[in-house]
Amino acid sequence: MKLVSLTRVKIDGDVIEEFVRHTARYVDELVIVDNASPDAARQTLLDLQAEGLPITLLEDDFIEMRLDTIETYAREVFARSNPDYLLPLDADEFLRAESREALEAKLTALPSPGYAKVCWVTYVPTKNEDRSEERILARMRYHLAREIWPTEKVFLPRHFGETTDVKLIPGAHGVLVGDGTQFPATMLADVTLAHFPVRSLTQIQSKVLLGWSAALAAGYDLVPGYDDKSGMGIQWRKLYEKLRAGVDWSEDEFYRAAANYFGDAAADIPELIYDPLIPVERRHTPKERPVLSIAVDFARQLARAHAKLTKRP
Repeated sequence: MKLVSLTRVKIDGDVIEEFVRHTARYVDELVIVDNASPDAARQTLLDLQAEGLPITLLEDDFIEMRLDTIETYAREVFARSNPDYLLPLDADEFLRAESREALEAKLTALPSPGYAKVCWVTYVPTKNEDRSEERILARMRYHLAREIWPTEKVFLPRHFGETTDVKLIPGAHGVLVGDGTQFPATMLADVTLAHFPVRSLTQIQSKVLLGWSAALAAGYDLVPGYDDKSGMGIQWRKLYEKLRAGVDWSEDEFYRAAANYFGDAAADIPELIYDPLIPVERRHTPKERPVLSIAVDFARQLARAHAKLTKRP
């Protein structure tokens, strides 16, 4: 069985090496799209390529969040690499399965056309972690006992690349048939995605700054039916408003916001479970950029994108 993953990165320099080394245990090729990353993600990917890791590196500079971006790339990957399964994974999602062989067996047993789904298990930073530990998987060892926003991701069989009648839901959270109804997918037993959306104060502030700005550029807040509870990128919007009030978050504010990333950032920290992943090797230590530095570069990107759209020289 040929397995390929597809990932688009932006503010993932702190975690991208661990993601690549971990995911390479399960797939034959990692297709990674660098979306004009303002951090060290691209250089780290080039270094990992030079080591011989199976990375295909693509680039784009789309400022706004285009809903069909991942589907477009997915179809390109099917056409070029012809995988049996394509795994759309974010850089903060770590596949947990007993082994590559066990994963293949579960995928092979699926009813045709074999769409699979796996659920998130969200890990959060805690006050008792070793802050001198640079490896995310070694440092962050607790996950939510109950997901605030239960979420599934879909794995795509070759059938997806052979038809245009099935559409990928933005974020790869499912697939739809032509009339807009959700296509059935089978939950894989004993397979999950360990999700690490918040890893440090600088990382989450940068992610929120760029994420909600990109959502605004795409007009998400203008979509009919958008609300403050279920709208696209709502987790970014809530923290963006907090960021506008000031970047000097206290330690307590940070841990509360991290544990309640998809809920009320001011709520108490929910129940957590100790359930560490096996760490992977880390050879590269990217330097973390200040939020202001990233904001300045992003403002320049926005200006250039506007000039391009208005065809100014």
